[in-house]
Amino acid sequence: MESFLWFKHQISVPHSVIFFSCLNASVLCFLFQFAGRSPRRLGYCVLLLSILVMFSFLGEPEYDRETIFGYIKVLCVLPLGLGATCLFGVQNASTQLKWKHWYNSYINIAVLGNVGMMLFVPVGNTMRGLTSKLTCVVLLLWLVKEVS
Repeated sequence: MESFLWFKHQISVPHSVIFFSCLNASVLCFLFQFAGRSPRRLGYCVLLLSILVMFSFLGEPEYDRETIFGYIKVLCVLPLGLGATCLFGVQNASTQLKWKHWYNSYINIAVLGNVGMMLFVPVGNTMRGLTSKLTCVVLLLWLVKEVS
């Protein structure tokens, strides 16, 4: 059983995976609609979600390797990935053109880092976990080749 800060009761892991997958899909659809109207407001949402995730992590009763890596990944992807994209999107055209090379490099490093972080996710000695790790290694090697 896995507990979550915002629920008063315990929910089982399979139900939480389904619930959070649906929640993530709903949030992404909402944010996509929100981004079309105002990238600045989307940036504030990213900041707010990052703060909520941080407080959720601090409220965890126990820390295991999987929990820590999960929160690290979310905290890296939200403000450093989506947040940077929002910030770049609200800049005027001349500023975007001036910083485009640096932004492209930043995104390439972020993608490599994201795939690299997936290598540290525990596999649990299952076929799915081992093939996932192998796929990450191959993808990381291919991305390094493409970036250089």
